[in-house]
Amino acid sequence: MDFKLITLCLGIGLMSVACGTGKNNTTAEDVSTDDKASVMLKLSARKPYCGGAAPTPEQQNGFSEAIAEKSYYVFEGEFTADKEKVTEFTTNSQGVAELKLDAGTYTVVDAKKLLSLEEFIEANTIDNPNYQNRENTCFELWKAKPDFTIEVQNDTLIMLTERHNCYTGANPCINYTGPYPP
Repeated sequence: MDFKLITLCLGIGLMSVACGTGKNNTTAEDVSTDDKASVMLKLSARKPYCGGAAPTPEQQNGFSEAIAEKSYYVFEGEFTADKEKVTEFTTNSQGVAELKLDAGTYTVVDAKKLLSLEEFIEANTIDNPNYQNRENTCFELWKAKPDFTIEVQNDTLIMLTERHNCYTGANPCINYTGPYPP
């Protein structure tokens, strides 16, 4: 199997990107009766340095961490909550999942986004005086947006990266109001 590596970095909020690959040379051995492409997704979070002491040059650039043991749904084309999913997956401890998909455009959505709005808000709020939740419309808008959009053409390795903020991660609907490290 010939994989082409694609790396995508995503911002907070609408985390939507497109990617695709094509094999350079196809031989008779590459042809399969299975029309589906092998897609390997590697999900990670890019986190900034949040410490109080002066960071080293390496710390100043932040770090990446695998998005491990997290469940997602895959939808063909645009995401809507009432649309039927194509498949689902859970990342392993290294943030990797392998799928078989037909060529096309897909949206990847955190499984929590299929909860009711009330359950989604409850799952994504922090009951702590150092955090302030934003209005429910923020959660409603966040819930309606796909986490990633990918385009599959052939066998593909796709690296997807969420950008996280200090203390709130990828959640755009809470603010940290507590003390910062000395």
